[in-house]
Amino acid sequence: MPKELKERKMQHMREIGLLVTDLIPDIEHIYELNKTREVLPSVEVYIQGL
Repeated sequence: MPKELKERKMQHMREIGLLVTDLIPDIEHIYELNKTREVLPSVEVYIQGL
């Protein structure tokens, strides 16, 4: 990721009071959904709806 973009994202997060740790549950959830798609391709249609 370009340094300028990273700095802009961090500045925006500070402005709205969001911490990186606030994103961890969302990142974990996305990871789990992607792993489920790999193991059970038949549920991909339902995951896309989320």
